[in-house]
Amino acid sequence: MPPATFTSRDFNCEPSRIKRAAKQGPVIITERNRPDIVVISYER
Repeated sequence: MPPATFTSRDFNCEPSRIKRAAKQGPVIITERNRPDIVVISYER
């Protein structure tokens, strides 16, 4: 399963959505359409 991808705006406006996705697998946060940050669950 490919990592979920969200924009930096999503990251700022919907942090709980990003947290839920990170529990399923790595989440890539993009800045200006480029990968910038990877969020992973501590338990992974």
